[in-house]
Amino acid sequence: NNGYIEIRFTEIDFAEIDFGKFSGSGIKSIKVPSSVKEIGPEAFKGCERLETFVFSEGIETVHESAFEGSGLKSVKIPGGVWIGEKVFKGCKKLEDVELSEGIEYIGDSAFKESGISAVKIPASAKRIGPYVFHACSRLESVELSEGLKEIPAYAFLGSGIKFVKVPASLKSIGYEAFGGCDKLETVEIPEGFNEAIFRGRGIGSGVKFVYKDEDAGREK
Repeated sequence: NNGYIEIRFTEIDFAEIDFGKFSGSGIKSIKVPSSVKEIGPEAFKGCERLETFVFSEGIETVHESAFEGSGLKSVKIPGGVWIGEKVFKGCKKLEDVELSEGIEYIGDSAFKESGISAVKIPASAKRIGPYVFHACSRLESVELSEGLKEIPAYAFLGSGIKFVKVPASLKSIGYEAFGGCDKLETVEIPEGFNEAIFRGRGIGSGVKFVYKDEDAGREK
């Protein structure tokens, strides 16, 4: 396995990359055909040299820890993909992540301890799991699109976020969702939004709540 450099599948019809198929290998890049619907658990776990993975439009499910601890630098995930638990956990080099409209589920700890620097959660996302961006020290900016109703417990615990944009649809925030976010400076909220739901959720006393339609912020 350690001799793998690049893998490209052509003219092959198969639906799944099996559990641990390339785990720990020296593979650097891979492009899979549109026939692939699922990437199995731990399929590319620990592939530290893996920098590029092209997600085909046919992929529907990425299972638990599929790319955990890999060397991916950027990913664009198509709409409709179900992202399982710990899929990109510990991907320290992963800075650029594009989550396409149509993604509905992002599992627990999906990007935990990764190198992600900014993220926009698409409006289609109905659920994001606890610890999803836990300990992402390089994560500075987060935009939560209209439609998201809940930020789960510990979602951004210990991350480096400085700015969060909150949608009017948001109804609840889980325990310590922003705990340990010492660099958080500004939370942008819609006019009339009940900022009280942030209480006890790890928001520091110096954080400014800024209304979208106003230039001035006010201290919490």
